[in-house]
Amino acid sequence: MRIRIDTLVWEGLGRSLKAVLCVCCFGSLSLSAQQNVAVNQTTATINWGDEQNGVRIGISSDKPNYQLGEDILIHVLLENVTASRPVFGEPFRPRPAYDSELGGVQIAVLDEDGPLPVRLDDSIIIGRLGGGPSICPAPFLPGVPVTLDRNLRRIGLLPPNPGTYKIVAIWKPYTTRYSTCDAVPRELPSDLEQPFVTATSGPVYVDIAGVNSSNSRVPEYTEWKRSFALVDTSFGEKTALLDLATHIEWLRLNFTVNLSYDQVRKAIQPGGSFEGWRLATVGELTTFFANFTGTEDGRSNDIGMERKLQRLLGGPLQEFNYPLNDGHRWDTSGYVGDPIGPDNHMIHYHMGYIGEDSKVFVKIDPLVEGSSIPGFATPSQGAFLVRSRQTK
Repeated sequence: MRIRIDTLVWEGLGRSLKAVLCVCCFGSLSLSAQQNVAVNQTTATINWGDEQNGVRIGISSDKPNYQLGEDILIHVLLENVTASRPVFGEPFRPRPAYDSELGGVQIAVLDEDGPLPVRLDDSIIIGRLGGGPSICPAPFLPGVPVTLDRNLRRIGLLPPNPGTYKIVAIWKPYTTRYSTCDAVPRELPSDLEQPFVTATSGPVYVDIAGVNSSNSRVPEYTEWKRSFALVDTSFGEKTALLDLATHIEWLRLNFTVNLSYDQVRKAIQPGGSFEGWRLATVGELTTFFANFTGTEDGRSNDIGMERKLQRLLGGPLQEFNYPLNDGHRWDTSGYVGDPIGPDNHMIHYHMGYIGEDSKVFVKIDPLVEGSSIPGFATPSQGAFLVRSRQTK
């Protein structure tokens, strides 16, 4: 038996020096067991999304109104309605019995600025138990909805401020050409690891009542709406920022964290997960920041601008709290262009930086120099990916 901590959970760490680290291990409920659970549709309205390639996903909440800080439980239903192929919640290959949690399901919580960034509770680390006998993933039985519960506090998406929030769930199920796990080759072609469809639930709206935290009392920067607009992409609703002057869409940086430069460069090629996008140039990033801040060089020390730009780009990607002096550091960064280097030991690049240290600085800067070893990836840095928007 082995213990494995979720990568997603580790991404949010380092924000509090006094955090109590409690690893809670649990085994995931098997799909076959879940299918024996009757779906109670009388307690709440199920907001089903449109059927896609024979599958659909729906969600519900226990109530529409919550107090700030009160936990929210979202009930997710997955159904193979009429799929003409086997449907799985994960890639079809042998795996340890206690090493799956239907990772193809994602929850998005949106306010007027788009999806909330993941902010995990400082007090605990939730892990899961890995190991056990090797088993083959069970398929979704036609006409039998499978139920999952998602706790917003646990997954780091509990709304931080009062207001109205939209919640949707996205399901990316897999299929296979093999009849048994024994027939699956050890080295799978990359195309077998891709979901065959993306299904989105209907929305649930919740209202949060309460008083804003002290950190949210900085006057909100709203002038960006004159020059920019949030737009939808294949990654979800309001997941890119459109510069109305250049007609360039900027994908949120959180989608490219934990990817090295080589991985991003491969993913933007035909057939890759970022096909249709490209790395921005240094000049494009400078113009983008200049249009957002209203300054000639794209630099600014305005805290309202800095917080809004981080938020619109999917950040902060990195958060540290300083409990001894009640301070914090929140920042977001992404690299651009084609990194260069004098040798094969280090890659040198330009990056855009947006961040604040409550005791030292506030900064928006499109021309920060950085370097890393080849293959380096981190949850605190993404890549500025762009694409041109067609205008009529």
